[in-house]
Amino acid sequence: MDIDSNAVGKKPRVTKEYVFQAAIEVMEKKGCENTTIRDICKKADISIGTFYNYFNSKNDIFYEIYKEADDLFINDIKDLLEQASSYDKIISYFKLYAKLNIDTGIEEAKMLYNANNQWFLTRRAMQNILSDIIKEGQDSGELITSMTADEMVDYLFILIRGVCYNWCISNGEYDLEEKMITYLKQIMISIKA
Repeated sequence: MDIDSNAVGKKPRVTKEYVFQAAIEVMEKKGCENTTIRDICKKADISIGTFYNYFNSKNDIFYEIYKEADDLFINDIKDLLEQASSYDKIISYFKLYAKLNIDTGIEEAKMLYNANNQWFLTRRAMQNILSDIIKEGQDSGELITSMTADEMVDYLFILIRGVCYNWCISNGEYDLEEKMITYLKQIMISIKA
């Protein structure tokens, strides 16, 4: 939603989603660190008090982005994981992760993949789902047990986030899913039992 597309002279109905979209647009243009709450309010044509009715801080904007991602995994991953080997489940999981980043768009992805984004250090539902897949694979003898499931989650996410970061600095000039799965298949050799 481009909030500049509103009819001239007609003020849009202010909702949390409207303020969120304004914040994303400003952050994509100015970068997260350079964006102020005042910038977001100016873009949305709202008061600072209205911003605080919906969000406690600029950091809450990131929370919303990650909550949407977690919800996607909670709701959609189960369909991808029916009756497959742990290996296939991990590949399907990261295909969904690639799709999430592609659908997010290169500009928003660039905003997220930066060294100051502490949300990447947070263990969330998304990682817990992968941990469960790995534990299942370890229990069935498909995956090694010399690493814990959580260590494998970290291992895989470091690799995959590196691919996403490279995709961002390459300005999205390659097929993210294809590159991600190519690297993932290589690394999966080291964790298969």
